[in-house]
This record gives sequence, structure tokens and C-alpha cells, in this order.
Amino acid sequence: MNIIAVDDDPLLKPFSAKVIREAIEHLQTEGSASKNRLRVQTFGNFEIFIDNKLLKFDRLKTKELFAYLVSRKGAMCNNNEITAVLWENKEDSLSLQTQYRKLVADLTEKLDEAGMGDVLIKERGHLAIDPDKISCDFYDFCAGLNVNNYMGEFMNQYSWAELTNTYLNQIFSTKK
Repeated sequence: MNIIAVDDDPLLKPFSAKVIREAIEHLQTEGSASKNRLRVQTFGNFEIFIDNKLLKFDRLKTKELFAYLVSRKGAMCNNNEITAVLWENKEDSLSLQTQYRKLVADLTEKLDEAGMGDVLIKERGHLAIDPDKISCDFYDFCAGLNVNNYMGEFMNQYSWAELTNTYLNQIFSTKK
């Protein structure tokens, strides 16, 4: 008797079409489960939902850090770039770098608590998110999906998002 394991579930030979179909559906569901757990709303105000529950942060800047990483769609951002964006008019200092490290630690802790720590990608002096592990209206829009969900507003609460909002307005007006 031959045994094949699919995600630790054994399939015994001979296989029926129904068993194979169910195994494939199980694998597809498992693969998209983590992505469906974390949903990001960028149109309008920026919000993060885990299992459809609003994720709350102790610091507003932590939420803004995650928003910036989402807007960069997986691109690695160096620490200096991020601090320049989050603290527009502040001069780089030891205090600012300490604040930034606290934000990264806070974001890491929040995501770990929710079982979504693998969304954050850290490399020495750089930070990014794995866009394949989140569901995001902005990413869907860029892929040509759910285009009508965009109503002319992108991350309203962040001034650094204005350029992207202008770009999205131009794209949206050509798709109408």
C-alpha cells in the first residue's frame, strides 16, 4: 500500500477523484489562510484587521510605520528613509533613532501576538513587509482587481501618501 501525505494528512492508494479534489482544496485553503487573516485597508483611512478585528496600536507612529511599509509594496526601506518620512521636519538624532527602534519593536510584538510575525521582513538597517501575506485593497487595485473600491482617497491621515493618492487618481480616471 502506497501512502502520500498532503499537509500531514495521509492519502491511501487507490485515490479517488473526490479524495484528490478535497486534498487540493485543502492545500489551496491553507495557502490563502494566513493572507486572509491580515487585511489592510488603505482607501480612506488606513486600518489593519486581523481575523476581521481591528488591530490597535499603543503608538500612532507604529501604525504609520506599518502603513508606510504597505505603501512600499514589499520594497526594502532603509532606516534613514523611514525616519525621514515618519518625522518629516525632525533632524536625525540619537533620540530619533531610539524612537524608531521602539516603533519597530512595538510593531514586531503586535504582529507576533497576532501570529503574523512573518509579515515583517527585517534585514540589517532595512525593513519591509511580505505583500504576499496580506490582503490589501491597494494591491488589488494595482493588480486591476476591485478597481471601483477606490473613491479618490488613499491613507488620508498621512501627508507622505499624497503623491500616491495623486497617482491613483490619475490611474482611476483613465480606467473609468
